[in-house]
Amino acid sequence: MLFHRKIKGEWKKIYPPCGVWQADKNGVRCGDNTMGSRREYYIDDWPEGWRDLGDCQKVNTNINHNGWYENAFLDSRAVIRGRVLQIPGRKGKPIYIPGIYWTDADGVTIYPLDQHDDPKDCAWRADRYAEIAAEQSREDDAKYRAEQEIDECRETIISCRTSMRSLIREIKQARKAFAPAICLALTNTLRQMRRESHKAWKRIQVLERNYWAAVE
Repeated sequence: MLFHRKIKGEWKKIYPPCGVWQADKNGVRCGDNTMGSRREYYIDDWPEGWRDLGDCQKVNTNINHNGWYENAFLDSRAVIRGRVLQIPGRKGKPIYIPGIYWTDADGVTIYPLDQHDDPKDCAWRADRYAEIAAEQSREDDAKYRAEQEIDECRETIISCRTSMRSLIREIKQARKAFAPAICLALTNTLRQMRRESHKAWKRIQVLERNYWAAVE
């Protein structure tokens, strides 16, 4: 059975139904003392010919949750889960490989260099990979939402400034042609626009200092 093949340091061959293995050059590296540094690969589906033992909580019942949330809004439909795969090793002894997948997206991620003799140990490792991926996903989501909100705030500031310039011209003309009550109403509208612009600017400063504020 074909497991994997390296050509010039890259995984180049895999069973055709699985699609092409893609190394994640910018992905999270599990560099803490317990995980080491493992390289992950994205493929379309779990490799054909590998035995799929199921989610990590099925393999190891001590894992008592159903996945890690992808975003800060705790949407149970969007979680990342660990998976345990099995391949034959030397002298018939099985080898267990961790993987992860997103419940709301296609494709899976496997860690073929991280090999285990015990399926429960592999399940713990798969769960940890899922946790790390979820942490990165939540952070990316917060950054994206912060960027979107900053753009909206900047559009608000531009719109307010454009309207204020036009309103200032009208106030100058109204002082000669309209009653004081109308002038006061226009002035109050101008003050409100200034407050909105200032509020948007302050929000931008908060988000630029801490993008997590976008999901708090």
